[in-house]
Amino acid sequence: MFKKLLYLILFTSLSTYSQKAKLPESKYVDIEVKNSLVYAVSKTNKLVVWDMKDGSIKYIKKNISCVTKTKKDDIYCATTDGEIFKETSTNKWKKEGGFTGKPYAIFKTKNNQIASLSSKGIKFNSKYFLPTEKHRIGNGIYSYKNNKLRKPNLTYIDSKDRIWISYDFGKFSEVFIFDTKKSSYVNNKLLLVPDDKKDYNSKEEYMAVLRKKQLKKYDFYIKKEGKEYSFKFPVEAPLYFGLKSICQDEKGNYYFSEGLPYSHRNSGIFAYTKTPTKDFYQAKEHLEKQLKLQRNEIIGQVAFNSYDKSLYYYSNYGFYKITKKEGQLNNELIIDPNVLLYEGAISHEYGKLINVKKIVFTGEEQFVFLTSQYGFGHFDGSNINLYN
Repeated sequence: MFKKLLYLILFTSLSTYSQKAKLPESKYVDIEVKNSLVYAVSKTNKLVVWDMKDGSIKYIKKNISCVTKTKKDDIYCATTDGEIFKETSTNKWKKEGGFTGKPYAIFKTKNNQIASLSSKGIKFNSKYFLPTEKHRIGNGIYSYKNNKLRKPNLTYIDSKDRIWISYDFGKFSEVFIFDTKKSSYVNNKLLLVPDDKKDYNSKEEYMAVLRKKQLKKYDFYIKKEGKEYSFKFPVEAPLYFGLKSICQDEKGNYYFSEGLPYSHRNSGIFAYTKTPTKDFYQAKEHLEKQLKLQRNEIIGQVAFNSYDKSLYYYSNYGFYKITKKEGQLNNELIIDPNVLLYEGAISHEYGKLINVKKIVFTGEEQFVFLTSQYGFGHFDGSNINLYN
């Protein structure tokens, strides 16, 4: 059900939008949320802690490169020098380690181990790990520069404590996965078979022949259960164009949004769903085809809300909640992006204005979202506040 916004409070001075005007730019590059507090990392390496109850700034901590919140609701940050701190009380911090190289991200595993990512690679158990060609998923070639790891576009630690590192260069993109339980990167296995050089009437006919050949040659990596094929993680993970987001539901199924930022035809929602066989998943492509998408709609972030057990996504046409009824997916408009401007509608051609980079849920149909233009916003189910 579409929710009308009662009012809009802006904590920044926004000028009237026009197609020719220079777009505004967010001061923030990442956010984490704990209770009513938003921990926002600025482009100038400041940790600005906002209280959403009254819109005030609680405190500012300087020289911070990244922040993370653990599943136990602990807040960690890393300084620009690679020191790792844990917040023990309001603006009281305890040092819990460090790493070298240009800091990119920090992670906390379920068994309380800290992993960090920098230009030197992943540091885990006092060792540094750099990915190699055999670990690459995708067709990118841009993860290294001068023997140093570049800053990734996206990082994620999943329910099995595997760290995902993603580089988005449009058609040339790549993913690396580090398994903390094995202290190594996951090898990418390609299920290659000889090309029979035949012409097929459809993609479905071609895929049917291909799967039979793969099953015969790679029975360790592929299985057939009924009419469906499943694959050993991460074989045949549906990762094609640049990843925009990764999330998991309560069952451990993966959902990816990916695509080219200028093309709705190469944009979509993909799933990698668990099967009864341990570590085997089914690849499901273009879930968005079941949704009533509008013309030129480009999918952005996809996120799972643990409060109402639903998937949400952002596109250039707004924020949507995905519901399932009688096996059919439906999308419910939550926020129309045009309400975020004083005058002038957002161009729906490319979905760039108020491009959402991250969504963090605080309740059912309530969330904080990081934008690339207007800082971050808080939607409480009825109203939006913007902070910049």
